[in-house]
This record gives sequence, structure tokens and C-alpha cells, in this order.
Amino acid sequence: MRGLGVAAFGLGLLLAGEARADGPCDAIEHWTRLEPGNAYGVPTDGVLLLSVRGYSDTEGSDADALARTSLAVSRDDAAIAGALELTDVAGVLAWRPAGPLEPGEDYVVEASLDNSPESDAAACAEDTLTRLFTMIVEPGPSAPLVPPALLADVRAYDSPWLELDTIACCEGTRPVDRPEHGSAPAEVEWFPGHCAPYFGTKLLNVAVAVQHGLPPATAALVARQVVTDDQPGPFTLALDEKVRTRQSRSFCQRVVLKNLATGVTATSETLCHGVDIPDLGAHDIDPLETLSEWCPGAAQTCEVVEVVEVGQTVKTWDLERCTPWPSGAPEDESTSREAEGADGEGVASEDVDGCACATGERAPTGLVSVALLVLASRRRRAGA
Repeated sequence: MRGLGVAAFGLGLLLAGEARADGPCDAIEHWTRLEPGNAYGVPTDGVLLLSVRGYSDTEGSDADALARTSLAVSRDDAAIAGALELTDVAGVLAWRPAGPLEPGEDYVVEASLDNSPESDAAACAEDTLTRLFTMIVEPGPSAPLVPPALLADVRAYDSPWLELDTIACCEGTRPVDRPEHGSAPAEVEWFPGHCAPYFGTKLLNVAVAVQHGLPPATAALVARQVVTDDQPGPFTLALDEKVRTRQSRSFCQRVVLKNLATGVTATSETLCHGVDIPDLGAHDIDPLETLSEWCPGAAQTCEVVEVVEVGQTVKTWDLERCTPWPSGAPEDESTSREAEGADGEGVASEDVDGCACATGERAPTGLVSVALLVLASRRRRAGA
């Protein structure tokens, strides 16, 4: 159950950072969440974490939440001295006791967050968020931090570009690029006939498990930071979530752990991903590998034109202005799209030659899978 508590607290923090739809309350600074994070088990040298969530686009919003929040801890009706403070994790406050805590399951915590300074917030949130709960203090202090072990699952796959100017088709096939409509995304479709892409991007999809070996009470106090190609990301409490990154080039990562109560840190070795995988990034694809079994004649590309179909303007091919493949292939297609098709938290956008790691070893390449394309008569445009 305590492991579920850590996961739920981390999920709450992730939700707190999600984008929200525009609404009448978005322009009003107010707070809607005040929840305990690790009250189910605090080490004797630990702190009590509180998750706060609000609607504020101003810098220092956590400082605003801190100024509005009060917290009282008692045991057997005797007050326990301590103070609230900011942490390195966005959306998380900490109550730090004045001295070491005594083990026990009978600590009573009363927390409140006052929204009243913003008179317009009354229609958007409670005037005062209040929480009453029990805090459990575990026997013993936090477990010592050691550098975590990183276990990487590295996979490579081709992401084709299915657009009118990046596909070749059998003679007579007329692909159509239909615009977005409601919730339906834009897509290129063809029927009857067959088409295949002649351009794509080979991407790395990397999932790194952080193996820390910490007991639950200590793990709940530990924030992690992912450093990618020496670019540090934010501290988060998603300690047991895999670090997932997608990129069109090789890159290196390390993970920093920090105990929010003691300030002690531990850093993993550096892992480099994709250094042994060739042809990452933009590259040409031979569409004839797919079309040769479908096309009775030659494949071709055609000029893109706009036409009106059923009252809607769509882009399609002019079948009177076509060029046989491969003579119709653009010469600089891969260059023009080389920067497209990759993303990843904390990953720098510029190209890196190989893997310039100062320390550590290469990541095990793991299972490398290159997806084989089985193209039907209709395909949604593939993104990165």
C-alpha cells in the first residue's frame, strides 16, 4: 500500500503539470489541491511533503502557495515545532521539524491553504483548503543514498513520412490529403491503389529503469533529475517511473538522486544510447520494396494540386503531370526534413557527433527492432 501511495503522489504531481483547457478561472490565481505526500511513513530525520496544485502563470507560484499555507503537527495534544519550506520539486512543499522525530503512528496534522486574498477566486475554489490527517514516523533515519543503477531498453524504428510529397504510388493511384475535421487529424489516404513512403526518420525509443534499492519511507523523500547530454532537467518525485526519451540521434544520460530531507545526492554512471545503431535520423526509403508486388507497371510521383470535393478543398495529385519513380524523387528531401521527427525530455535539439561522454560506459543497445511497414490502402500520417 505504501508503494501505491508513492505512485499516487507522483501521479498527482504529473497531473498538476498538465496543460489545461482555457476557462473563466484560468486568469485568476487560486489553489485547488493540498494533499499529503508521504504521511504514511516518514523517517526520523525526514520531512513531511505536501502536494499543492493551482492555477497560476506567474513565476514563484510555489512561493505564493507557501505564503498561503499553514500547518500544525501535534502528538498527544503537544505541538511539534517545525516550519514549511520550498523544495527542489515544483508543486511540492515540505514541513521540516525542528529536531528529529520520535517513531510513532499518532501524529496529527492540520494543514490549510488560504485562497481568500484573491476575492475573485471564490467561484473557482474553496476559500480555504483544509486537510486533517495522521502522520506515521518510521523507526530509524533515512537509508543512505548510493549511485543508482540504470537499466536501459533501447529500440530503433523507422518513422515514415506519409505526405503527398514524400510518397510514391502505383500508376493510376490518386492519394488525397484531407484536412483536419473536428477531432479527426489530417491524413493522407488512397483507394483504390497502393502507395509507399520514400522518406523517413530512424528514431531511438529509450526506456531507462532507475534501480535505487531504497526502502519506501526513504524513496518517498527522494527526487530524481535526468541529465541528458549535460543538460539538467527538473527534479521530480517520479523515482520509480522509467525515464523515457525519443530522439533521432545518439545521446547520453545520467540520473541524480536527492534526499529532500537531508540534501544528500547520489549520481549514476552515464549511459550512452544508440552509438552502435547506424543511420539514425533522416534517411531515404526505397518504396519499391513495398510497391513491387502491387504495381503492375512503374511507380510514380505527381504534382500536388488543390481541388474541391464535396464542398471541401483538399490536396491531391494531378495524374496528368507525373514522373516515373525514382527519377521523380527530390534530391534534397532528407536534408530538408533532417531536423524533424524527434523529441525527448531534456534532450538538446542540436546534432551531436557520436556520444561525447565525460564518464561512464555505453548503454547496452538492448533489443533493436526496426518496424516493417505493411501499408494498407489508408494510413494516418505518421508522426515522429
